[in-house]
Amino acid sequence: MELVQQTPNRSDFDVVLEGNATPSFRMLLPECVLAQGEPLVEGTHVLPGEWEVVGDSAHGTFDTPGMLGARVCLEGQGQAVAVSITIRNRRSQALADVRVAVCVSPNHLPGAPDWCNTDFLPGLTLDRDVQGRHWFEKVTPAGLKALIGTEWVGMHPCPEAARADDVPKYSFQLSETDDACACAVASADGRLLLFQAWAAPCFYCAPFPGNACMHLLPLVAEHLEPGEAATVRGIIGMFPGNHEAFAHAVNAMLGGTVRDM
Repeated sequence: MELVQQTPNRSDFDVVLEGNATPSFRMLLPECVLAQGEPLVEGTHVLPGEWEVVGDSAHGTFDTPGMLGARVCLEGQGQAVAVSITIRNRRSQALADVRVAVCVSPNHLPGAPDWCNTDFLPGLTLDRDVQGRHWFEKVTPAGLKALIGTEWVGMHPCPEAARADDVPKYSFQLSETDDACACAVASADGRLLLFQAWAAPCFYCAPFPGNACMHLLPLVAEHLEPGEAATVRGIIGMFPGNHEAFAHAVNAMLGGTVRDM
């Protein structure tokens, strides 16, 4: 496995699995940090930081003075990446319900170079709008699900009438409750899942037609005093099987492969 920062020293990674010439998935870690249900810092994946990236291991820190500090640690685990995200409160006031929004996608468009995982998006041009519409209308109505307890719940906002022109291009519609621990989307042939899972309660975000991506918002801390830090751990990657098989495996994946980093 190789972790590739298309833009150096940013928390934005393309993941190339062993034996592959092109990436299999992209991770934004995180895309946004929230508190009290509102964005605290947006676009955190584009903030420059100090990173050490060697093969399938990466460790980085980045800060927004007077707002927050962040540390991200990544360790390759075969077909997946173990993730640790630490958030430190640099404000003078306490923060409540601190969360990170983590984006995972089977493409990077536009990118340098552009790419998509054809297991999930076969036969499409490397165009963000084209693939976003296909994702919303064809892939996610039945294929993208959130794991709540031991049950899978569809994440699509209108699966029976999935028309990209009828919804906002970027809507970020959250679930009503934060009881998900994972989400996963099936490949075109149903034999493979792209997933993210967290050892914390998560809101999930409904898909939208602007891009082929999926989002969870795991809880980092219920309360952070000024100067205090907390960490959330998870795992992101490919699973060779269906949703039912993944539901049986996810607890072991979270408990056994997410190291104390």
